[in-house]
Amino acid sequence: IDKYFTEKYIGMDSLGILAITLSYCSFIKFFSNAFMKAYTPMYFQSIDKSRVKLKQFQNLYFLGIIFLTIISIVILIILFTLFLPEIYQPGVVLIPIISIGYMIRAFKQLFIPFIMKSEKTIYITLEVLVSVSVGSLSTMFLVKNYGLIGAALALVVMQTTSFLYFYIIKKFILIKKTQ
Repeated sequence: IDKYFTEKYIGMDSLGILAITLSYCSFIKFFSNAFMKAYTPMYFQSIDKSRVKLKQFQNLYFLGIIFLTIISIVILIILFTLFLPEIYQPGVVLIPIISIGYMIRAFKQLFIPFIMKSEKTIYITLEVLVSVSVGSLSTMFLVKNYGLIGAALALVVMQTTSFLYFYIIKKFILIKKTQ
């Protein structure tokens, strides 16, 4: 969505800057995906045995993602500045924003095993509809009015919407279980 509106409203050069910045910042996305491949089976095995251990692991994950996000922002800004051609330099200001979007994405992933274990996977499907709807509207508005920074902010808005959706769904499922 962000790529479409970036090309439509601010052109191919800006799309190239956005694409390269998204690629560089995806380190957090790769790390969180790898973590989830290890965490999900552990969640299913541990949920009935040791909730305390699971909570400690989740807290370490949060701290790890925050730490990796901060470190990667610094390293990526240095890499962008030193090694990429001048045309990509506007992407430097996007690095912290996009990295925060990917950090929020990593946080939201912790809700998915809970929803799967609760056998409420329909909510995962509905999340896509909510995220795409909010993401489309926010991206169109933000890119049109704020250019490249708007495209990066739209990613944060979409990931935050997704995170809040899953947070609310988890609370809803927990309330239903206690009734």
